[in-house]
Amino acid sequence: MLPLQQAITEFGGQFRDAMIEPEDEAYEEARKVYNGMIDRRPSEIRAWYRGRTAEISEFNQGWIAEGVSLEERARRAWRIRHDTRVRARSMMENPAEVEDLGERDRRLYGNPDGPTFDQLVRENDRLGLRQDEVYERIIRGSQTTNREVNKLFDRKVPSP
Repeated sequence: MLPLQQAITEFGGQFRDAMIEPEDEAYEEARKVYNGMIDRRPSEIRAWYRGRTAEISEFNQGWIAEGVSLEERARRAWRIRHDTRVRARSMMENPAEVEDLGERDRRLYGNPDGPTFDQLVRENDRLGLRQDEVYERIIRGSQTTNREVNKLFDRKVPSP
């Protein structure tokens, strides 16, 4: 027996019920039940995404109260937005839509997962903004979503 298969067999033996593996017939249905969020409609995923980015304002107020530096608050806001973008795309069922969004970001930012924090700092520096203005702008930008993408996915109905 291969070491990985042996580990799976030994690990699976610790459960009351049988362990379901990807090649099992019941796997897909179990995956859908367990990962229910992944099988949401595009509009539901977009609503989750928009809600998550809207929370950044509240988080930022808490960070201010905690005395977190402006730069660190900008980094945290960017990270939440970035991770939310990646997570939302991982929930999408249609690989072509995910690729389209990645291609859009590749065209705009040179990266399929959107701009890096350092890239945003450089872009805002080029605008002649002071360092504190750069970080404030990143925090504000982390809370906004693209209107055109919102429109596209808010009205998206799953194919039968």
